[in-house]
Amino acid sequence: MASEDLIVLVDANDTQLGVMDKLRTHLEGARHRAVSGFLFSRSGEMLIQKRAATKYHSGGLWANACCSHPRPGEAALDCMQRRFGEELGISPSLHWFGTTQYRCSVGRGLTEDEVVHGFAGRFDGEVMMNADEVEDWRWVSRERLTDLCRAQPGRVAAWLRVYSSEGFVDQAMASCR
Repeated sequence: MASEDLIVLVDANDTQLGVMDKLRTHLEGARHRAVSGFLFSRSGEMLIQKRAATKYHSGGLWANACCSHPRPGEAALDCMQRRFGEELGISPSLHWFGTTQYRCSVGRGLTEDEVVHGFAGRFDGEVMMNADEVEDWRWVSRERLTDLCRAQPGRVAAWLRVYSSEGFVDQAMASCR
């Protein structure tokens, strides 16, 4: 099995326990390592992306700028940089700002149970989205993101709703001031 098909399983302290196939990890709801990236414009707006409808879960939903799972042996920051390039065609300067954990259903019998490393940065350049990964993108204010999560939760990825309601978005924003 190729390393890009494997996810790193972890305990609550992010200690590696092993690896598992990506789909099986989500079917079993096994806790695993993840990364999430947040980009902010000079005016303080946050970049969100609409996941491609063809994604195996949460397709067509709005999410933060970029998120993924590090491959076995891959550093979290390296994974984040790789995925920003693959999804949005960009290479932003990022810094780690913290971790969070959550567990939620993402539909189709799949569960995310993640220990998430958060990365944030400023970005005002051009996005060159990969249509296999991203359907659309836009800049939103913090208030607009909150409104979207509350008024239309079915249009927003479960993890972004958690990040918004539990302060992870605010932590990312504060780290860029």
